[in-house]
Amino acid sequence: MPPEELEADLFVIGPEAPLVEGLADRLRAAGRLVFGPGADGARLEGSKAWMKDLLVEAGVPTARHGSFTEREAALEFLDTMAPPFVVKTDGLAAGKGVVVTESLTEARNAVEDYLSGVAFGDAGLRLVIEEGLVGRELSVLAVCDGNTAVLLPEAQDFKRARDGDEGPNTGGMGAYSPVPAVTADLMEVVRTEFVLPTLAALARGASTTAESSMRVSCSPPMVRGSWSTTCASATLRPRWCFPGSPVTWRRCWQERRPAASTPR
Repeated sequence: MPPEELEADLFVIGPEAPLVEGLADRLRAAGRLVFGPGADGARLEGSKAWMKDLLVEAGVPTARHGSFTEREAALEFLDTMAPPFVVKTDGLAAGKGVVVTESLTEARNAVEDYLSGVAFGDAGLRLVIEEGLVGRELSVLAVCDGNTAVLLPEAQDFKRARDGDEGPNTGGMGAYSPVPAVTADLMEVVRTEFVLPTLAALARGASTTAESSMRVSCSPPMVRGSWSTTCASATLRPRWCFPGSPVTWRRCWQERRPAASTPR
């Protein structure tokens, strides 16, 4: 039965694909009460390239990245990066469209497979290559109304298939909460420097586009106290946003390194 034909007091939409396709918009247009974003907010998950560019426009620290539809340009950019290499499908891939590898050959193979459509079909015909970040992962859910956000307790998520952060990325192997190393001060950083600027960019209708065949951009990492905090779309990932919707921010924090080895 199509969701529009269900008789329900409240619709809570979990999967990303129907949100990206505008199911919440259609239900709201029919006068239904919905917990989930419209297609505009769901684009944060539906296009990694668009989301990354929005972070740059919003001034949110994020890893150096490029988005590509052309093989030669993608491989040329990849050759400028240092391991670990990160290659992602632009579109939805059930949490499995990310390759993180120390091997340049494997990364180049991923570029070939994605852009040819062999690996993920249309979802990979645009891809994102980004600076690999190594550190402790933090995931934060927030419930937002498009302007304000209430943060829920933090969690640490594990995506590698095997123990010791080994094996391919998956849709998720498990998570735990609370995270002992996370302080109230760190959560306030998440709220004020990551969540709220992203919401503000969405509210003002950020002009970001991912339509060009190649786009390269970077926001600088920020240093705070004894931590160097740098974010990538693997680690800062607004998942859902807009009225009455949960939104996920993933971020990575790293021990401060000597200036010579600080990520670009």
